[in-house]
Amino acid sequence: MTLRALYLLGCDGLRGVRWWRWPVALVWALRGWAGAEKHSAAALSGVEHLCRAIRLVPESRLARILETRVARRLEGLKDSLNPVLFDARAESRQLEKAVLLKPPVSEREPGVLYIAFEYQWLRLLSLPSDLRENFARRYTLILAPSWSPPYSVFNFYFPEVWPVPVICQVSHELDSQWLPRLCSRYRVLPLMPSHWVNPEAFSPRPRQERDIDLVMVANFAVFKRHVALFHALRRLPRSWRVVLIGQREGGRTARDVMAEASAFGVADRFTLRESVPHGEVCETLSRARASVVLSRREGACVVVAESLFADTPVGLMEGAHIGSAQFLNERTGRWLHQGRLAEDLQQLVEDSSAFSPRAWALEAKISCQDSSQRLNEWLRNYALANGQEWTCDVAPLQWRPNPCLLRLADQERLAPACAELERIYGIRLPAQTGGGS
Repeated sequence: MTLRALYLLGCDGLRGVRWWRWPVALVWALRGWAGAEKHSAAALSGVEHLCRAIRLVPESRLARILETRVARRLEGLKDSLNPVLFDARAESRQLEKAVLLKPPVSEREPGVLYIAFEYQWLRLLSLPSDLRENFARRYTLILAPSWSPPYSVFNFYFPEVWPVPVICQVSHELDSQWLPRLCSRYRVLPLMPSHWVNPEAFSPRPRQERDIDLVMVANFAVFKRHVALFHALRRLPRSWRVVLIGQREGGRTARDVMAEASAFGVADRFTLRESVPHGEVCETLSRARASVVLSRREGACVVVAESLFADTPVGLMEGAHIGSAQFLNERTGRWLHQGRLAEDLQQLVEDSSAFSPRAWALEAKISCQDSSQRLNEWLRNYALANGQEWTCDVAPLQWRPNPCLLRLADQERLAPACAELERIYGIRLPAQTGGGS
């Protein structure tokens, strides 16, 4: 193994050591606590330091202290903050990861707009204050954070400045505890992005016809831990067909991933596909004997649910903080252990016929069809409890690979309301379906 490979393994190992979280959290806390109180990007950076500290130790007493500090600092900043300070893309009104689920019906029955990823919510804050107030009255927002724990400056900030309370779904079941601590104006929806997978998008092959041994669907960011797979590949059968699917993220590209594979001497042991259509992702998962997710911490991780509906068992790292880990059981996959990752992966693939992940997922009612019914009931109860009316249900939602409508008929029905969004507010939505009927 090369020195470069040893270095990569060492860095990956350090990121997985739990004890270092406390000293690093204390460093970030001290840097943020002493930050300037000015209305500036520097002050915002100080608040982000505090948020970094909280993310490292979210269930600690220190986190509670820092939460109060962040709230106090943002109270003094919120009236002067420019959304562009959070993200240079804030001035755009194009919401690529949003879908309109219901048009406004009356003054007492607002429409429903689902928006994923924080930088997309941010674009709503570029609306002039009068339009923002009008928008908030006419549309109920459902927000979908991208990470857990959800501690970021913007997740603290957005509900404080939005004119009305906002509905926020979770990326992990613990987010139900954490979101109200960020802001009391969050209304927590106990559904994850991985509840919006459409089983009809998958055509699982019979076990004996599967021609891919292992698939890893993961962007190219460091936290996805491709290096762990490359290290394990050195001890896995050379006859295996392994497929990696991903896209650039965190400043890293396919070239970076291939360079790491070369350091481990396994660049010829897999096929790498970059930025492929979602249909190809579904097909590849449906051809694989097993799927693997190696990150230690992220958001919901939709590919776990996609693997289940492809009838493909999935391997997750033991102790991983991933929302969809709640779907892992004896019928859907196995926990993997860092010290014996190659052995665990080989056993998972060899035993793949013993699992029944798709049957479990359908029985557990985690499909987009079942989840859309749960969403509609939750929203109806929420509206009625808050003195609103409910005469029109929301359109079913799917994630493919971004949030979109399930049925073509709903796209046609909601087209006038989408046109109104652009005419009045300048907000542009993408094509509203991902291929449903």
